[in-house]
Amino acid sequence: MGPATEKTDATNRFASFDHHDASLDYDQIWTRYRELLAESPLTYSQEHGGFWVMTKFEDIVAAGSTPETFSSASAHLIPMNKSKPAAAIDFDEPEHGQYRALFFHALKPKVVKSLEPDVKDFIRSRLTRLVANGQADFVAELALPLPLWMLSKLTGMSNESVGKLRSLTEASWERISQEPMQLARAPLYALMKEEYEKNSGQDNFLGWLHDEATMDGRPVAEDEALNVLVSLAVAGHETTLHAVGNLIYQLALDPSLQQRIRTEPGIIPAVVEESLRLRAPAQLFGRKLTRTITVRDTTLNQGDRVLLAYAAGNRDPDRFEDPESFNPDRSDMVHLSFGWGIHGCVGAGLARMEMRTLLSELRELPTFELAGEPSFSHLEGGHHLGPSRLPIRFLQ
Repeated sequence: MGPATEKTDATNRFASFDHHDASLDYDQIWTRYRELLAESPLTYSQEHGGFWVMTKFEDIVAAGSTPETFSSASAHLIPMNKSKPAAAIDFDEPEHGQYRALFFHALKPKVVKSLEPDVKDFIRSRLTRLVANGQADFVAELALPLPLWMLSKLTGMSNESVGKLRSLTEASWERISQEPMQLARAPLYALMKEEYEKNSGQDNFLGWLHDEATMDGRPVAEDEALNVLVSLAVAGHETTLHAVGNLIYQLALDPSLQQRIRTEPGIIPAVVEESLRLRAPAQLFGRKLTRTITVRDTTLNQGDRVLLAYAAGNRDPDRFEDPESFNPDRSDMVHLSFGWGIHGCVGAGLARMEMRTLLSELRELPTFELAGEPSFSHLEGGHHLGPSRLPIRFLQ
């Protein structure tokens, strides 16, 4: 089916698919992915100027493996970013690699490894308080404080500034589909500018970025540094917040899984990966085609925009048996939740370490369960999904 037919086909019931629709709630988005996979795995939405929605695992892997065709340049947002692109996700090579190297300075494996004891202490102290209280909102008490505390440790950002990040990020998501990113995130840029300037000369990531960091053999400019800091601040807490919340939600639904973690600690890495697969914290990212191609007998033209539905690909029945069930014993744990290809999440190792440490600490604690109805975000900014409130109680 060529684009002229597909784009005007009145029978395409997915033509109004809009990942920014606030009414597309937590249950509905999974239903919509299931319908797309079954009925129209490559479909065209007329929203936001028009874009393709790609849901099959193998198609998304192919797209992520060919960045020269599926360009990220100013295209990770649909509708497209109308202002200065975000680092490094809105760049192709070589700029992408140059920006990514700046992020990597804060997220090197040896840095992540060195932080593990501190992460363990932080999680243990928070869990001890949760158990003592008996009942609490896990998002407010641990899933959100953990990545915010980690941002402070990684960058040198003040606790006061870190404490403002969540509300500023949520406010930006409400605006980002209607106005340029730089405008939607202006308060975040202002906050990062303040931190950037006051940390000059300090022995931390902010100080290094201000005083020593280079790109292409020259000092990093202030606007480039702020771009890095805003991206790190948003992605650095958003993904882990939802990944940890989703993990605890799954455990609260399944006491037998909690028992397996206690008796089979070796299963912890698989539980983390299966939670990431089943409930991807970052779900959809855009690309723009640099040439005309054919996918599933459909012509996609140069300049067309494509939304890679990572969360749908993670539930592709052609890739995963019984894809909507939680099964940590799967033989294939490869998923798309941290992206694919050169734009794979640079903080994936840190997020995994935090989640594994959390499960290791939970092994020593009583069983817990939901203490009320959880609340879930809609697709924030058209990307992120997870619990916004998760009441749990420990059974003494």
